[in-house]
Amino acid sequence: MKRSLALLLFATVILSSCLRNYREYGNEKVPGYKPVFSNNPDDYIAKSLEPQPIKNPGKIYVKDNLLFQSDEGYGIHVIDKTDPAKLKNIGFIRMIGNSDMSIKGNYMYVNSITDLVVVDISNWQNVKEVKRMENVFQAGQQSNFYGPMIPLPEKGAYYECQNLYRQGYVQIGWVKDSVMSYCRY
Repeated sequence: MKRSLALLLFATVILSSCLRNYREYGNEKVPGYKPVFSNNPDDYIAKSLEPQPIKNPGKIYVKDNLLFQSDEGYGIHVIDKTDPAKLKNIGFIRMIGNSDMSIKGNYMYVNSITDLVVVDISNWQNVKEVKRMENVFQAGQQSNFYGPMIPLPEKGAYYECQNLYRQGYVQIGWVKDSVMSYCRY
């Protein structure tokens, strides 16, 4: 019941924002962000990368001398905690659309958009997807935010509020551009 009310409230706020913006600006283009989509599986499977800046910090798990910190929407940071006084960001596991994770043994269980993914992290520098269970989660309901899976790059910006989901495609990021059909968040 609480989730339904939260979803209804969110939808009301977004729709009223879109209507207000349309009334204020009409058909005028404004600077904002458009979603970037891909249907290439290589763009959204788990992949080990070089360290990345932290954008949307989330849950932390400890395994041996490593911290795994979720970066909601983007993936998981790998941090060396050998010297707790000098934590060092040493890698990144790309996992598009994640908002939650758990670790047991050498396996990380993480959501990716609507999928539940099991990732072998025994060699975190070369992770392997062990299993991907598709459509386990409803789009937008695996986190506290009922909206885009990839968080917006900046608060208070305009973004395209139509076509956030395309059948057979996955949102992998945002690009700064002029937008016609927009909302402000």
